[in-house]
Amino acid sequence: MGLLVACTSYTSTDEWPNPRPNSNPDPEPVIGEITSIQSLNKSENVAVNSHADEWGNSSLELDYRRLLTLESPALSAVNALYPRIKKLGDGTYLLLYQQGPQAWNVYYALSTNLITWQNASSPLFQSESAQQTSGASDTRCFSSCDAVVLANKDILAFASFRLNQGYRVDPQSNGIMMRRSSDNGRTWSTAQIIYQGTTWEPYALQLRSGEIQVYFTDSEPLTADSGTAMLRSMDNGRTWTVVGKVIRQKTGLAIDGSGKQIYSDQMPSARELNNSTKIAVATETRFRDEGDVYHISMAWSSDNWASAPLTGDEVGPSDRKLNFVQKAAAPYLVQLQTTGCLPRIVSRSPLLFRFRWQLSQMQRTTDEGSVPYCHIPDGTVYRQTISKSGFQRFLPDPIPG
Repeated sequence: MGLLVACTSYTSTDEWPNPRPNSNPDPEPVIGEITSIQSLNKSENVAVNSHADEWGNSSLELDYRRLLTLESPALSAVNALYPRIKKLGDGTYLLLYQQGPQAWNVYYALSTNLITWQNASSPLFQSESAQQTSGASDTRCFSSCDAVVLANKDILAFASFRLNQGYRVDPQSNGIMMRRSSDNGRTWSTAQIIYQGTTWEPYALQLRSGEIQVYFTDSEPLTADSGTAMLRSMDNGRTWTVVGKVIRQKTGLAIDGSGKQIYSDQMPSARELNNSTKIAVATETRFRDEGDVYHISMAWSSDNWASAPLTGDEVGPSDRKLNFVQKAAAPYLVQLQTTGCLPRIVSRSPLLFRFRWQLSQMQRTTDEGSVPYCHIPDGTVYRQTISKSGFQRFLPDPIPG
């Protein structure tokens, strides 16, 4: 998606573009500026947070002139969903996607121009025969892949895996697998299990310190309990430490009739904020007792989750904004070098809407049917939107590469 940022300096929206009755019929002209987001957020010679104070007078707009729909046969999956795009160390682009909402396989593709894609039928995580703990035959399936390009240009890709038949009753046969590429996605290492337990939606982040974090939905299918848990690696992904639950809130009682308190805050998306070591995380929260609705929350950590994990009946962290977006799900944060963070949210409401809410210099927008923005380090921001048979890409103009 090509986005434009319109920065203006008027004092009252009531006076612009038309004056109120009985006011000055010939007011001073409003000076506005439309700036391509590619130019605004170029990595070179741009001050961090240089335009953060202008969020209230700025807006983001779609550039429909550059619409491109990726679907079969350009992509192998007939129903391509859950797209993630990363810019690699050599300037090419990595696309990750799956077929269907839950999926069995995760695919990848490579591109130099974001229009034509190579390896588009190549599974990165492919379903395979497996056994349940009981010894029964089953199939291991893969879903919800994310990746991070490290400072050393290695790529780490993560996917949740689960048993097809034993998913609900055999949590130790579910988990997260990782694959590494050290040649810009041309070849990949053998998959490595880095976590065992039922998970969805891993999200990978490398801090400026070099530490790698993987946030994920930690799920208990039999009770409907969840929450956001985290893994850490201090050695570029060679070894991993389980931190445990770091974000959750109470949402009701277990669906198994046990009367157990359950929690939520899931599908995390995290960023280390500009000019700060503070970490911001957006999550969705599922409230089954309210008619199975979802809301969006934000959480922050100033000490890199030093007090984690949450245990017993603890909720947290204390620094958070609960359920401030109603009837919405699937948040995704993008941080721009000049203006801070943008979360993208899928609305569960029938209305198409956009809203702004100032918090820690973040601007938030929502609309129906969209999935994440992708911020490319050259300053471009893309959005992927679900279509019937694939997903649509809004490309910038000019097209990079």
